[in-house]
This record gives sequence, structure tokens and C-alpha cells, in this order.
Amino acid sequence: MGFSDFVKVLSDTPIEFEHLKVAQLAQAILESGRGSSDLFALHKNPFGMKYRPEMAEFAQPVAYTDHAGEMDDYCEFESYDNAVLGYWRFIDRDPYSGWRHSVETPADYIRFIAFAGYVGGPHASVPDGRKDADRKSKNAYVRKVRSLFDEAEDLFRASHAESAQDNPDGIWRHKGVFIDVGHGAKPGRYDPGAVHRRTEITEHQLNLVSAAACEAYLANQGVPVRVDDGKKGNYSAGHASAGYDVFVSIHHNAVAGNAQGAEAFSHAGKGTQADAALAKAASAAMATELGIRDRGAKLASHGVTSGARDAGVRAAILAEVYFMQDQSPPNPPASEFQDWSRRGGEALGRAIHDWLIANV
Repeated sequence: MGFSDFVKVLSDTPIEFEHLKVAQLAQAILESGRGSSDLFALHKNPFGMKYRPEMAEFAQPVAYTDHAGEMDDYCEFESYDNAVLGYWRFIDRDPYSGWRHSVETPADYIRFIAFAGYVGGPHASVPDGRKDADRKSKNAYVRKVRSLFDEAEDLFRASHAESAQDNPDGIWRHKGVFIDVGHGAKPGRYDPGAVHRRTEITEHQLNLVSAAACEAYLANQGVPVRVDDGKKGNYSAGHASAGYDVFVSIHHNAVAGNAQGAEAFSHAGKGTQADAALAKAASAAMATELGIRDRGAKLASHGVTSGARDAGVRAAILAEVYFMQDQSPPNPPASEFQDWSRRGGEALGRAIHDWLIANV
């Protein structure tokens, strides 16, 4: 067991904010000397974390002498899984309260925890006469960690490539399909999306139905799937798909007046030919299944697809299954929303599956 094994565990372990894994690994690279420290080799602690009572679920205390010759109780983990999850329990303690409001990018997150106390204690508690020196020390740490982001991404890519070799018959190259459920819980608020006027059915509720159907179809074909439901800003929701083959954000449309049809978007500025091809196939599949207009592949500068493109997925789209507002005559009536959303989600899953086969 070594550092590459830790990287694989980190890559495969679901965490609340997937896009922060690059920051977590960059810290491990720095703190463990790429796995060369005794703390990592002997105690499976890649982050240099000292023991705190809140860590009892994941670690036990072990006396350890650091590079400065000072002894203290550090975390000893039984497994790399515990180390990965224990890290987030460590960050969930009071000194880092509010960290979830600084997760738009990995760099934002590292800066927040550095000044909250990961380096030299909380900056707010430092006496005025030492604040400048403390600020310089924390900023230096932030720069060191950020400078390792590219190395961390390379290590993740290498780990994904090894996983693909372990499963040569799979039609996915990396981690499969990442499904983002549009709207829902966002930092500091709940966003229902469109709301049906008479029944108060929300777009988010229907997005969940389509996402579950899409997931079930792909899983039945043996494709690995991750469904992520909110708690992130739009860009972060897309960037959380780092390491996956396909990213799709599922939505339902609404507009004043009568309109119906399925459509799918790739990013206007960052989109690729692969994105456009998948968007076209997804729109056609949903329209055919529901018997509605195929509005086709379109371009828009959605934050969620921007984040997914920056995460390096092979294809990234935002799918609009159908229009859910009141219409005359209703198409569909509100009583059929759930069925339409389920069928549209399955059709989206078929389109993604077909794209994976065609681009194996």
C-alpha cells in the first residue's frame, strides 16, 4: 500500500464537493511529501492532521514527533478510506465554520481553511503585531498548495486510466456518467426552478424523477453513475464531475404561453464537437419518446456546463426534458408530469449509452 493506492481511494470515494478533491490531494502531496513521510507510511495520515476528540469515528491518537522535533497526538487511520472521510470531519469542526460558503473553486477553499486555522491557527486570533507575518505565512501555504493542483489532476488521470485497464470491456474510459439534478439546494438557499402555477409542482421535483430514471437505465447497462443533487453553485456543480466521461445537468423548461419540445445545450464558448453530438442525440431521443418537437442541440453559456468543461469530462450537456407550464390544451396535463419525466429521463439515458458505445 502506498501513495498511488491512497490516490485511487480518494478518486473513488464520493465526497460532498467532488471538485474539491484536487485541493484535498494537493494538500496530501504537500503534507506527506508525496507519501514519503513517516506519518503517512506508518499511520496512513497524508494530511498532517493532529488528533482532536471529534475525530474518534475515523482515527485514533498516536504520539508522533514532527520535523521540528515536537511531539503531539496525531491522527492514525486504519485505512485510506477513513483518512479521506476523516479529513472532512476534521474540516467540519468549529475552527472552520462557514467553509461551505467558500467552495466555488478549490483555490477559494484552500485560502479559507488556511486563514481559518489549518496553518498556524486562526488568523483572526493572531495579535496585531504579528498579523502581517501570519498573513504572509498563510498566503505562502496557499500558493504551495495551488501550485500542486496540476500534479494532483495528473495523478487522478493516471488513476482513472489504471481503472479503465482493469475493466477493458467497459464502454466508459473513466468513472462513467455524472448526473446533476438541476436546481434544488444551493449555497444559502433553496431554488425550486420553475413552479407549475396550479399544482405548485416544482421543476426540481421533476428533475429528480428524470435523474432517477436516467440513472436506472444506465446502471442496468452496467455503466457507473453518480447523481448529485444540489448544495453547490452552478459552476461548482459542473466542476464536481472531474474524472467522469459524461456530464449531464437535467432540467425542465417553462415559458409564458404555449411551447413544447425537448432540447439540449452545450456551452457556447467552451463546447466541443462531442458536446454538440451528445446534445443532438439527447434532444432527439427525448422528443421521440415523448412525441414532442425536437428543438435540437443549442448553445448557451450555462455556468454548470462551463464547470464541467473545465473539469475535463469527455462530453458535457444540459438537457431540458419538456415544457412544464400550463398550456391550452395542456401538453402534458400535470397529472402526467411524473410519467413524462420518467420516460424522458430513460430516453436521455439511452442517448448517453449510445454515445458511449459510439465513442468507446
